[in-house]
Amino acid sequence: PVVEEVHRRSDDSLFFVEVSVQQLAGELQDLVVFIVRDVSERKEFEQKLRRASFHDQLTGLYNRFFFEFEMERLKKEGRGPLGILVCDVDGLKLVNDTLGHAAGDDLLRSVAWVLRRSLREQDLLFRIGGDEFVAFLPEMEESGVSGVQQRIDHVVQEHNERTLALPLFISCGWSWRHESPLPLETMFREADDAMYSLKSRQRNQTRQGMLQMFEKTLRISEPIAAEHMEEVALKLQRLGAALG
Repeated sequence: PVVEEVHRRSDDSLFFVEVSVQQLAGELQDLVVFIVRDVSERKEFEQKLRRASFHDQLTGLYNRFFFEFEMERLKKEGRGPLGILVCDVDGLKLVNDTLGHAAGDDLLRSVAWVLRRSLREQDLLFRIGGDEFVAFLPEMEESGVSGVQQRIDHVVQEHNERTLALPLFISCGWSWRHESPLPLETMFREADDAMYSLKSRQRNQTRQGMLQMFEKTLRISEPIAAEHMEEVALKLQRLGAALG
C-alpha cells in the first residue's frame, strides 16, 4: 500500500511524503521495508494544475468551468438566502479595436479588482466570458444584494476619478431568493435580463461618458506634439463613429 502524509520541517514549513510498504521475499519475508519519498514538487505541480483548471488566467477569478460546477453544487446543497449578480463590461470591444487588446486586458483586470473590492470574502466571483462576470452571494438578504450593486457603482466612480488608466463602465443586474426553491437558471436569467435592461437605459449616458473619458485617456497617454495630433484625432474619430 501507498499513503501520502504531510510533515513539518524544522523551520515549520510543510512538505508532502509518499510512504510505501513492501514485504521482503525468501528468508527475509518476516521483514518489512518502508520507503519514504519527498513528493512536494509533484504536489505543488498538481495544485497549480488544479488552480489553472478552476481559475481564469487573465484575472485570477474563478472561470466558467468552476461556475458551472458551483451551479450544480448549489442545486443540490444550496439552502438559505442567495443572491446572483451579473455584470457586463461596457465598451470592451471598443477598447480592443481602438487601443489594442493589451489595453482591453488591463481593463478586465481593473474590473476584477473593482468587483473583488466590492464583495465579501465568502462571495464567489467568476469571469464566465469575455466581458461577463458573475457573483454568487450566499446568506445575504435582499437589501444586501442591492447594496452590493451600489457599492460597485461607488468603487467604479472612485476608480475613474483617481486613475489615469482606462475608465470603467460596468452594467450590473441581480436576482435574489430567500427560502423558495427558485431554480438557479431562473435567477441567472433574471439577473442577466436586469443587467441588459440597465445597459439599455444608460446607453446614451454611457456613450457620452466613454467618449469624454477616452479622449482624456488618449491625450494623457499620447503627448500631443505635432506628430501625434493626427494619430490621436484619427483614434477619436473612430471612437466617435463606433459610439454613434
